[in-house]
Amino acid sequence: MSAIFYSLYATFLKIKVPREEEAQFKFSWFLGFVGLINDIAILPLFFIFNWTGIEPFEWPNQETFLLLTINALVGTVLSDYCWCRSVVLLGPLTTLLGITLTFPISLTVDLVKNGETFSWQYYVGSLLIFTAFAGIVIIDHQQEKKQQDQTANDVSHEEEHQL
Repeated sequence: MSAIFYSLYATFLKIKVPREEEAQFKFSWFLGFVGLINDIAILPLFFIFNWTGIEPFEWPNQETFLLLTINALVGTVLSDYCWCRSVVLLGPLTTLLGITLTFPISLTVDLVKNGETFSWQYYVGSLLIFTAFAGIVIIDHQQEKKQQDQTANDVSHEEEHQL
């Protein structure tokens, strides 16, 4: 369900913010409203989980609170802003595939730094992720170049008719 909603969210963002309008789009407002909607939707669960004992609430100590605040600012606000810009500039598919590169990158780091070993399926999966990302980026680049060439041809034909 999470992957489905994530893909709908990313696609909706790309559709609602076409290239012509991305300079005027207020990403901070967008993310603020997403946060507000999440707060409103999730707040009742907070009280229900605390009341039923599923997830009792307790305040974190001062050090943990500081670390959570830093994580929220850098790990959430900054990363979400970069993610939104990426969706608008590159599209939801390329952005999603770029994010999935964290799996093979972590595999490589674990191999080199920690000497970890993995099953062959993990290597095949990582190779497939890299291949999909490269393929999508190449196809997107070719399509964009074709559109630019077509636009240039249309402009030159229009100028010929005006002469």
